[in-house]
Amino acid sequence: MPKHTLTLGRVPAKALIEAVSALVDGARAASRLVGAPDSEIEVVSLAGGVVELGAPSVLDGETAIDVFAHALSAALSEKRESVFADGPLLEVFVRFSRSTTAGLELARSNGNVLSLGPADVAVLEHLLRVTPGNRAVRVVGDLKPESTPGMATLVVPNGDSVRVRFTGLVPLSARTVVSGIGHFGPSGACFLVDAEYIGNAVPGDEIFEEVPRSHPWDFVPPSVPQDALTGVNAFFGTWPGDETDEELLAALKAIRR
Repeated sequence: MPKHTLTLGRVPAKALIEAVSALVDGARAASRLVGAPDSEIEVVSLAGGVVELGAPSVLDGETAIDVFAHALSAALSEKRESVFADGPLLEVFVRFSRSTTAGLELARSNGNVLSLGPADVAVLEHLLRVTPGNRAVRVVGDLKPESTPGMATLVVPNGDSVRVRFTGLVPLSARTVVSGIGHFGPSGACFLVDAEYIGNAVPGDEIFEEVPRSHPWDFVPPSVPQDALTGVNAFFGTWPGDETDEELLAALKAIRR
């Protein structure tokens, strides 16, 4: 069974227990988001603030802990478009990073080491604050099965795609509608739909032919310069203008009719 090590140094027992608990919870949550099956994670040994954990491979040679570490690394990169973690998983990232104020290291089964320090806590807390909540969505596109059981990719007409998690048999066509709970990352894009219904699209479903998005909570709309073609002036013009009082009153009366 592939081995991983979690290094915390000399910390209170409560901190060690919280770190391991958050790691196990996060590994399971991250695995579910990528369609990997649940797996048992066991503590192999504990000595001098170093915990050795074992977990079986669940997806493409990676363990659930590897999947967790990969998702956490993406979150720390601050490249929001590459963060495939929703609010619940980000909450676990924050728990894990807060488990000790001295920092920690997580060595993956391939030997790569992920280090977390006090500054990383603030990064993860910010991502959690700005990430939209999961919500019901409806998407129409071309549903293509993946090699991972129970997973498919839905490609919408503009070429964007979203992964779909499902159970049972599903119809595959270029006009498939998927309804369910959408999982949104810090970028505001939906990266996974837990399907509750999959069927053939019907007339009127064209409005759902795009990947759902929600604005992150720190989204700032772009400013639009105000000129003669935009803003209030585009509707009302400039006042006072060249009109006489009589002409202005006549125009107001015309509006009221």
